[in-house]
Amino acid sequence: KEMAGVESAVCKPSSGDTERCTYKVPVTRADAEGSPKGLWHVAVLVTAKDGDTTLDTKAADFTV
Repeated sequence: KEMAGVESAVCKPSSGDTERCTYKVPVTRADAEGSPKGLWHVAVLVTAKDGDTTLDTKAADFTV
């Protein structure tokens, strides 16, 4: 599947080698009402300082 959208996150150190990243996405009422209900997955593409990348297609889940 193609990615529906890309958002940039703000990441801050959490503990050890862990970071907590957050982002905000504006959503209209029409967007929310028109979204398919059920389980969704958040995909995350990360890039290391050396340029290596990795994609986690199910980094987090949420239910609408």
